[in-house]
Amino acid sequence: MTLSVRRWRAGIAVCLLAASCSGNGNTGAEAGTADAGFAADVADAIDGQTVADAAKDIGPPDAAEDTRTTDAPADTGATDLRPDGPVMDVPEDHSAPDADDRASTDAPSDTAGPVTASDAREGGNDADPCAGCTFTKIAADGIHLVHDATRARLYVTQLSTAVRNPDTLAIIDLATASITANLPIGRDPRPLALSDDASTLWVGLSGDHALRKVTLTGAAPSVGPLLPVPPEVINSMPFATWPVALAVLPGSATTLVASITSSGSSTRVYVFDDGVPRPTITSSRDATASRLAVGPPGYVFGYDSLSSGFGLSVFTVAASGITLLSEHSGLIGGFEGFLVYDHGHLFSFYGEVVDVSDPTKPVRSGKFSHAGAIAVRDANHVFMASPAFLIGEDVQKLRLYDTTTLTEVASVTVPANLIPATSMFTDLVYLGGDALAFIVDDYDNSNAVFIAHVPSLVEVR
Repeated sequence: MTLSVRRWRAGIAVCLLAASCSGNGNTGAEAGTADAGFAADVADAIDGQTVADAAKDIGPPDAAEDTRTTDAPADTGATDLRPDGPVMDVPEDHSAPDADDRASTDAPSDTAGPVTASDAREGGNDADPCAGCTFTKIAADGIHLVHDATRARLYVTQLSTAVRNPDTLAIIDLATASITANLPIGRDPRPLALSDDASTLWVGLSGDHALRKVTLTGAAPSVGPLLPVPPEVINSMPFATWPVALAVLPGSATTLVASITSSGSSTRVYVFDDGVPRPTITSSRDATASRLAVGPPGYVFGYDSLSSGFGLSVFTVAASGITLLSEHSGLIGGFEGFLVYDHGHLFSFYGEVVDVSDPTKPVRSGKFSHAGAIAVRDANHVFMASPAFLIGEDVQKLRLYDTTTLTEVASVTVPANLIPATSMFTDLVYLGGDALAFIVDDYDNSNAVFIAHVPSLVEVR
């Protein structure tokens, strides 16, 4: 059996946290140089695939292989918090699902209501691992999510392989922690981007090779037509393309930066105006960007998580389109491809912090001592949802880091029978107050959306 990219990344992910893979823990430019050696060393064959081959094993969804369920139960809100024994796997990102990654046709049951951490204590253990915390699991088989603070909602994309409501956009009301709608959105919706005025949501559809605009200003969300992304032509041969990352530019709900990859193993970055591409684009000959983050005015950052090059790119945006300014190796590493910008810094999944206060000269500031999905709390703090198996621990933790000192200032433990230690946190957003929302991959082909209230993490100032 050919090893999927999703499974192949597990060993690499753990390796990236070891000194032998990610350098000697230096900070600044020295750390970037140390980590760069990893990209050159990773060439072991796995099930007949080299790293380079596996990274290219990223094809568009195949309609012939669509195994969506036809009898999934209706959503009733929050669901049971005790998953069956998870199967070890690696979290899905941009690559299209293969036959080994298809969802089970047995949809889990829905049981409404939040669970406190003390409720979840296992027999004989009276210690409360997360005092005052509550966790609510939402019946959405999500792949990506964004937070709409204006309407107190979450928007969640659900793939063709979702156990419930495949090929839909789930709308979650935060006041009730329940799904209010599942909008048919197109085949294999993946990346999401919300405009800064919260008027417009953009969705990337890998199965339809298109973008879609959802207007949010009416009484109900209005789904626009499919906006096909341009194919790639190599030696007069067209290759199908699909979006892997989206970012809406500030000040315009209809100006979208999109990273578009292809079955020809190439990735290009475009600027679209209401679905119409500007003429100047970048190609993989310039740089690959599977993650995007909008920086200071006129700048966009990209990260290559699709190959072991792990390049960090700086792009400039103009009326004609987008241009690569520079590409840097060794500043960030890892196939999880998380990239968050805030107050002159970039934060990544594996803990690297890059100072981009001068976007033309990015330099690593240092590194957090743990890995995980990142969400900004304020100008001086970020939250981290830290997967246990990546750092050799037996419990999952939600952490708070000081972005000035790069030190952990608080953490809470998530009970293992709520979220098993072998699960991976993917998207993470801060909802305000003491609330976080995140997606967990349980490695049973059924992702889960959680809303967590963690008062002890917001008490720290």
